[in-house]
Amino acid sequence: MRKKQPVAAAAALSTEPTYSEAQLQPLLEALEAMKAGDFTVRMPETKNGVLSRICSAFNEVATLNEHEAEEIVRVGRLVGREGRMTERATLKNAQGSWATAGKHRRAIVDSIVGGVCLRLKSR
Repeated sequence: MRKKQPVAAAAALSTEPTYSEAQLQPLLEALEAMKAGDFTVRMPETKNGVLSRICSAFNEVATLNEHEAEEIVRVGRLVGREGRMTERATLKNAQGSWATAGKHRRAIVDSIVGGVCLRLKSR
């Protein structure tokens, strides 16, 4: 996995506009909820310039996480309970590492399913 790069504009955090702790507290709480596995948490959309864009980006990431979790549950149910061995999880509009992870997850499932099918045929 690639090493995460620090945000180059870190020095810009000290320039105007500044945000109060009260304005940033909901973001911290939402991040902590997501870290704990609550992908349903959303930030209120505000009209505070960059803070509004941060909240919007957070909500988009939360939505991607929520949809991915829902897809895994859906596919697990279809494959595990209904025996639909060709069902795969997809994440619409996935880009970057989201798309790469999905591709490799599907490849892992294909390998597992292929092995199970070969064992069943050899019986």
